[in-house]
Amino acid sequence: MRCVSDIINNINNLELVLVLESPFKDELIHNHPLAGKSGQEVTNYIKNHVSSKSVLRTFTMPMGCELIRTKFSKLGIVNCSLWPLDKKCYPCELKQKRNKTVDSFNLIRTTPLSITRKNNIDNRVEMFLVRGFIRRIDNIVQKQPNVVFVPCGDLADKFLSKCNLGQNNLIGKIPHP
Repeated sequence: MRCVSDIINNINNLELVLVLESPFKDELIHNHPLAGKSGQEVTNYIKNHVSSKSVLRTFTMPMGCELIRTKFSKLGIVNCSLWPLDKKCYPCELKQKRNKTVDSFNLIRTTPLSITRKNNIDNRVEMFLVRGFIRRIDNIVQKQPNVVFVPCGDLADKFLSKCNLGQNNLIGKIPHP
């Protein structure tokens, strides 16, 4: 299974991190988050809500592509899962080989507000994802303690709630793009 890395161009300049669910088909093609339609929606939203003097107003491509192209370092993007959680991202042969894992991924994606999983495999898969996510967030906060995280959707909100963050490090969740 292929994963997609986070976008953190320069942790020393990082001010804001968008926390998303997981990569989808466009992100797998481009090998970075917010590369497709949702990335374009985020670009358009931000352009309409920032100061007219902000460099973000000049962005025209999907947000992830712009961050890679410009090396803009004040904004980062982190996915809860480095692997796609949507079953549609996996070819048939991989769905058959790793059926239980892909099914667990899909369940986690479709029921983000579930507190516990009934199936032991689903619990283990979610805990694996959460532990990896917490390590990545802790690494960011250790190097940049004043960074602010913005959860985009219920899964991002749930995963961030498992991190040891102060109220100053969080902005209320926004809808999943």
